[in-house]
Amino acid sequence: VSGVESQGTLVINPVGENKTEPAGKGFVLFCKGNSGDADYTDFKWTGPNNQEILGGPDMQVISTDDSYILSFDKPSPQDSGTYTCSALYGNTIRLTISVHITFYHDITWEECPLSQHVILGQEGKVRCRVRGNPVPMVSWTKDGRLMDSQRYEGTDDGVFIRSVQEQDKGLYLVSAMVAVTGKFQKRNITVDVYTPPSISAKMPHSSELVEGTQGTLKCSAEGYPPPLYYWFDQANRNLSTVNGFQVDPKSGILQVNAVRREDEGTYRCQAINPANSDSREVAVKIVVIPKITEFRNATVSMGQEVTLECRAHGKPTPDIKIRQDGTTRFPLDQHFKILQTHNDQQETVLTMSATSAAREMDGLYYCSAENKAGKVERVGHLTVQFPPQVSARENPVKTWGQRPAVLECLAEAIPNATLAWFYRKQPLQERVSQYFKVENSPGASVLTVSPSFP
Repeated sequence: VSGVESQGTLVINPVGENKTEPAGKGFVLFCKGNSGDADYTDFKWTGPNNQEILGGPDMQVISTDDSYILSFDKPSPQDSGTYTCSALYGNTIRLTISVHITFYHDITWEECPLSQHVILGQEGKVRCRVRGNPVPMVSWTKDGRLMDSQRYEGTDDGVFIRSVQEQDKGLYLVSAMVAVTGKFQKRNITVDVYTPPSISAKMPHSSELVEGTQGTLKCSAEGYPPPLYYWFDQANRNLSTVNGFQVDPKSGILQVNAVRREDEGTYRCQAINPANSDSREVAVKIVVIPKITEFRNATVSMGQEVTLECRAHGKPTPDIKIRQDGTTRFPLDQHFKILQTHNDQQETVLTMSATSAAREMDGLYYCSAENKAGKVERVGHLTVQFPPQVSARENPVKTWGQRPAVLECLAEAIPNATLAWFYRKQPLQERVSQYFKVENSPGASVLTVSPSFP
């Protein structure tokens, strides 16, 4: 304080030669006479530029009965400096008193999220910009320790990391202090290290799906946080939104509800997390379960040429074989010749032929068509016709007394033979009811002769 006379002095309230006050908040200085019997007149306030303050929108001077007030509405750091109050004591003596005011901006945090991440292997920055006026002194620690200057570099807006490693995750503490004001603040920032997705090298570059079935493609990747998965088709459609497809973004599974031939093509899996993304293409081929389109029954006479033909299609081209019922082996005996061809309908045709049909060829035959998608089988029948072969169960037939004679005739033939009885080259039908009884069944006929037969 200057300008003190024995007759009187000035005082500024709040008391103190140096003051530190927050910027932006209203503040006032009261200047008044402190002692003496004379009057205090002609009060003036002068600012840091030694110019008298007459008042304005942000700074006003107010005169009261006992004080001369300097009012700051919203002071800024630029308003800092020395302010002087002066007055005439007894209209003759000029008294002065000064105070130095520092208006400061308090410590503020900008772009300083409490949770942040950096990316493994890349340059990284823990972001935090500290502002204040006077400018705060900023220091950083990690997990309670000073940081290695070889790896970390402090900047105006945070800490720069030259090449992020796993060890860079942890708790960072940024401290800000202002010596002039004694202000001190700190902020904890949790930093995680993210790993970009990397799709597994074990993921196949090609896959096969079976037509008509439910198909699945699997995509897997390493990364942190765990990536989300998206699948795209050859038209670059996001299959998450396409009917007939289901995508699980967490497991990476693409499900094709009912595989169609037109689903063949190139598909792309994309794994995404906040660190980056990775993608891989998969060539998808559609395989088709074989279908036997024709395997007809055949009928031939013994000794004639015989042909069995089986037709099938599938993708890839199916392997076709024919076997006879009762055997597990597909190769047939030396009587048959096998020929495999393809027709205009893109069918595989297997022809089995023999120059002379034999009775043992008669029966059921199975045609099988097989490829990697599956196996199907169809049954057909080969009928080998042959003339009747007649035999007697007992010959000659003997009887005695009044016992009837029973004669039994057996016939093997395809188709079934019709049996008739003759006596002395004459048919017995006319006299059956009186002396004979005939009972026919498939392949057999029984003649019962009465003992009264003349």
